[in-house]
Amino acid sequence: MLTYTREVMLSRMLLVPDLITLYQAQDPAFMNAALLWMNDTEAALKQLRHPLASQCSSQRAKLLAAVDGVQADGQLGGSPHSRKAARAAAALCLSHVEGALRQKVSELDGQLQTATEKMAQLLALGSARQPLPLPPTEPRAAWLRQVWGQLGQASESRHLHGYLSALLSASDREAVLDDTLSQLIDALPAA
Repeated sequence: MLTYTREVMLSRMLLVPDLITLYQAQDPAFMNAALLWMNDTEAALKQLRHPLASQCSSQRAKLLAAVDGVQADGQLGGSPHSRKAARAAAALCLSHVEGALRQKVSELDGQLQTATEKMAQLLALGSARQPLPLPPTEPRAAWLRQVWGQLGQASESRHLHGYLSALLSASDREAVLDDTLSQLIDALPAA
């Protein structure tokens, strides 16, 4: 679930530069695009049951209040600059949510990096006892399950295998194993 959550957050973050380009160009579509991004990001986070959904919702509320002419201090606007202030508030809301997403992606990267290091240790222990089967071209998922099962059979690697089983969901475990094995295979000298 870590890898999926990371990818969802990253995909939402990658849309922000286009929104900032609209803001910079003073495009009138910016406000609607920013609000749509906030709605879609909040929905994606709710789907993941992630606590950042409420933070996104709070920022969306600030954006909507700015559109309604409420200033940051809670006073009603009404000046001719209220549209400009609303656009600035929307940009700040986007920046705040993007920053929270970036921080969470960084945390997830750290967790996945730790898991990758442990997986490399497990592969070293497991393959020292019994060589790993060569990867087929397809189906890779079946091969990964076979390798994972083999790694859990060696008494030397059983504890690390159990640790990774508890640390990662099955899909994350498979993704980390696949990534680690791919790096190891790519590092092998060409025959």
